[in-house]
Amino acid sequence: MIIKRILTCFCCVLLLVCLTPAAQAKGMTAAIATGPVVMNGQKIDSSTARYPLLVYNDITYVPMTYDLCRFMGLATAWDGATKTLSIDRSKDRGPYVPDTGHGAKKGKVSVTCVVGPVIVGGVSIDNALETDYPLFLYNGVTYFPLTDNFMVSSFGWTYSWNMASGLTVSSETRPPLPVEAVDTGRPDLDAALESLNALHRQSHVYAGTLTDRRDGSAQEFTARTTVVTSPFGSNVELRAEPFVFFGAGGGITAQYHTEAALAGDPGFTTGWDIPREYGQHAAAPSNNGTEKAYLAYSFLDCQFSGKRTEKLLSASKDSRDGLTVWHLTVAFEQNDLTQYDAAITLEDGEVSAIEISTGNYTMHLDVTA
Repeated sequence: MIIKRILTCFCCVLLLVCLTPAAQAKGMTAAIATGPVVMNGQKIDSSTARYPLLVYNDITYVPMTYDLCRFMGLATAWDGATKTLSIDRSKDRGPYVPDTGHGAKKGKVSVTCVVGPVIVGGVSIDNALETDYPLFLYNGVTYFPLTDNFMVSSFGWTYSWNMASGLTVSSETRPPLPVEAVDTGRPDLDAALESLNALHRQSHVYAGTLTDRRDGSAQEFTARTTVVTSPFGSNVELRAEPFVFFGAGGGITAQYHTEAALAGDPGFTTGWDIPREYGQHAAAPSNNGTEKAYLAYSFLDCQFSGKRTEKLLSASKDSRDGLTVWHLTVAFEQNDLTQYDAAITLEDGEVSAIEISTGNYTMHLDVTA
């Protein structure tokens, strides 16, 4: 009898464990955002919105509607066959379309965890890992949390909060500082370098190819840069999927300082980021100093103003098929490597591709968004 009771209790506990995810999904609640929120200079009113901003675990959630995404520089796509939502950065922008007049809303609402596929920048999101701030659905629309993981790293947005003005979100990143004039004595080169600097001042998405020139093998990847500025300087972060530069790396960052003693200095501080599955405080990857890693750091190094123009060892250009390609040789010391070659392709005055070459490798990046 005792054994029977124990087995019965065990089965009940097992059943509760199996039901926990579904129960949590059905029982999730979020609150209609009531504090002031400004997105790209536009005050957002959630009081009568069909898809209001929501608050969950003290974090604001943003609805990925077509109009709001276009306004914030994102493109969304829905695959009805696979039930997959895809989101990526886009150069195309749309006007702000108010979402109001759908009846008064306040208090709490029921939401459900996203269980279908969601792809952000070509990377599939495992919502089971988002334990604190999961993606969820409300009124049939997917909501994303306003966290660094998504809004800053994936979307390239910046945000701030204070008691007086509330939450401010922007997808219009400011230029990294310091911003100094380019003066090499060659106006045509100065114009090209200004375009290159402008590219690094904005978050972008790239289609990349890493080629090993020794055997001709090539690996394709998708890369993105995220620019975040502060009173102390600016961070330009490079991420790639897959991360082809060194093992266990989720991204690398170059920091350009604004302190008077460092402004315009040709050097900068670099660091790395370890993805969640490798732990938050892991040591630097063992192959961080390899030639592949040097390519990634060289891409972040490849901007020139003030004293940084002294890093240029040579510069020449050629034109073909309506494009202008500048060929640069740049001094950049890291470990045993001292310089790299860069080919900068300009179309209508804007950089459309960057190619970085070292002794054994070539990394080609086409600007896609």
